[in-house]
Amino acid sequence: MTTTADRNIRLLNILTSLYGFRAFEGVLAVYFATISGSFALGMTVLAVINLSASFFEIPTGVLSDAIGRKKTAILHYLASTLSILFVYIAKDTTFLIIGAVLMGLSMALKSGALSAFVYENLEVLNKTDQFKRVEGRRLALMRYALMTAGLCGTLLIYFYTIQTAILLTLIASALALLLSLFLKDIRVYTPDSTNVYSDLKRAWNLFADNRALRNLSLGRIISRGAGNAEYRFRALFFSAIMPEWLVNLLGIINNLFSGVAMHTTHWIVERIGIVRSLVHMEILDRILTSVFVAINTVTSGVLMSITSSITYGTREIASEDLLQEHYEKTQRATMGSLVGLTGSLLYGIVAILLGLVTDEIGLMNTMLLMQGVLLLTPFFFYRGIRLARS
Repeated sequence: MTTTADRNIRLLNILTSLYGFRAFEGVLAVYFATISGSFALGMTVLAVINLSASFFEIPTGVLSDAIGRKKTAILHYLASTLSILFVYIAKDTTFLIIGAVLMGLSMALKSGALSAFVYENLEVLNKTDQFKRVEGRRLALMRYALMTAGLCGTLLIYFYTIQTAILLTLIASALALLLSLFLKDIRVYTPDSTNVYSDLKRAWNLFADNRALRNLSLGRIISRGAGNAEYRFRALFFSAIMPEWLVNLLGIINNLFSGVAMHTTHWIVERIGIVRSLVHMEILDRILTSVFVAINTVTSGVLMSITSSITYGTREIASEDLLQEHYEKTQRATMGSLVGLTGSLLYGIVAILLGLVTDEIGLMNTMLLMQGVLLLTPFFFYRGIRLARS
């Protein structure tokens, strides 16, 4: 069993790297806006990704707890491959939306399930205390893959087209789908013993009764929803002052520093503490981002990417570790999906609003407005940490 757990973790690292090899990720918003013809429509397609993830979030979370992590992972990589295929062949908004729905399904299938799978394998190995280190390394590998893919994509976009970068991404995703067949479930799953409604009610009651979990979840939801929408929106902000290939290059910088931060989160938390890691760093990032937006140059854009990437990488791993400690053992994927569901819904709403607001007040003012909204993230993290300690 321990051999299987070790093998699963190694294979998950490879699969996560292949999934992260997205050569057009840095210009996704720009590509959608170009195909659809407007900022509002481009951001709406982005919103569809997360709205569809919201729609599928709960059933896929419960499904994972019922049919097993392996089957869920295979479905995740299948949906991912099909989504990229539709984006690649898109000539109008219709195919983009189909691809966006499938991308949302893919996100929902992995939401909660893969992190739960890592935790379960570490339980077998009696190494749950190393979750931050192991999960940090896995997600860091995805960032490094995004960085490598971004470099390849930048060259492809510069010399050819964005579609060429999408084709390379499609090949990597298809390879991940093939390799996912070699995963093995670490425990026995019993589909007919799972009642969806009772599972959801039990998970909801845990959120309602555990104030620390509730506040930590709200911080995670806002960072994933509004925070990710703001990150996607940055590509449009950058595209106003630099060419597309340079926007994609900023994505490489982002993935490099967020990957390093994820890889070293366990060290950061040990050295400066969880409050400074999740609260103080987040507040500082919002202040610095506002300054860099106001300066509005290529140099400030690079500095903005570096500081936000470090904060993002640390926040993702540290907050996930806190949540896993509070989740019920038999419902890790379901509870993770509830958090993912709310975050996806928030992302969809915020993404659409960002497009509409930008058409009215401009890119810079919209970016500055978002920094104030995102201060809610450290507020809820701070409350959750205090309650967990009391």
